[in-house]
Parts: sequence; C-alpha cells; structure tokens
Amino acid sequence: MPPGVLVYDAAGVPSGWCAVSPRADYPRLTTYRIAGTDDEDGLWAVTCFLVRVGARRHGLADALLDGAVDLARRHGARVVEAYPVDTTMRTAMAVELRHGPLSVFLRAGFREVGARAAPARPVVRLAV
Repeated sequence: MPPGVLVYDAAGVPSGWCAVSPRADYPRLTTYRIAGTDDEDGLWAVTCFLVRVGARRHGLADALLDGAVDLARRHGARVVEAYPVDTTMRTAMAVELRHGPLSVFLRAGFREVGARAAPARPVVRLAV
C-alpha cells in the first residue's frame, strides 16, 4: 500500500505529495498533543503535504487531499483525520503548512471534532 499520493504537472513532473495511512501506522500520534482523538478501527490520518516551490498556490493541496481520501477509502478507511493549521487565527510559517491549511480540509467536507489542543491546530475528520 502506498504511503501517500502524488500529483504531477502537465509535463509529468511530480509537483506535490500527501502522506496518508492508517493512523496506527503513526505511533507518534498517540502522544502528540494536537492529535486529540483515540485510535479506532478504520481511522486513517493525513499527516503531511509537500508542494514543490513554483507549484504552490495553484490548488494542488485540494487535489492531493482528494487523492488521499480516495486512497484511504479504497483501502478500507471509514474515517480520515487530519491536524491542519487554522491560518485565520495566525499567519503560519511555511514549515507549519506541511500539515495543510484548515480551509483545504473544510472545502473537502472535513469537520472540526472536539476541543483544540492548540488555538490554531484543530483536529478535523471526514467520514468516508
């Protein structure tokens, strides 16, 4: 099973990557204070985005998230969870955006669950 999805530009050059796997494959999430939910059967996690410089701000994160959700669904996920950055609360540094902006997840139908462990770091979920 692949550990994520890739997106390519029109010339066939890889331009972005999104990590998605069963949450149990990420043992650090059990102690990570941002990931405030318990593990459960069929729970997958989107943990990281990487978009090539020059390809950013062209909607690739949306395409990557769609592909990640599809991959999870095809491999038996019932719920996909993520830990994005709420950029409406504060400006995020580029390195923080590897978790993805909250707006991308909300456009894809994810909903915030539970209390935030940090003001700008919600936990979001999508039932698939």
